[in-house]
Amino acid sequence: MATIPLRLQQRNVIRIVETGSAVMAPTRELAQQIQDKTVKFAHYLGIKVISIIGGQSIEEKRFRVRQGCEVVIAAPSRLLDCLERRYYVLNQCNYVVLDEADRMIDMGFEP
Repeated sequence: MATIPLRLQQRNVIRIVETGSAVMAPTRELAQQIQDKTVKFAHYLGIKVISIIGGQSIEEKRFRVRQGCEVVIAAPSRLLDCLERRYYVLNQCNYVVLDEADRMIDMGFEP
């Protein structure tokens, strides 16, 4: 809620929380860009960030998540794949950020 006034002013907002966050982006490329930006801030705060996108080993990501992380950045299709395989659960995820949610709905990710 604190970011709504800033977004209404067309300003970018980056907030990293230590309580568990998931960021979903409609494409692998956008997820990688978000990860690059987030890692720069997270490094100084000691927060672990991983991305879950196509083209990367699911087993490796599963291992890294189990080692612990505070922020997961994912493309919806890859995240759904991991959830269906029961590699991940989102019961400790306190925040979900949908970047370009309108685009994801247009692409058919609404359900």
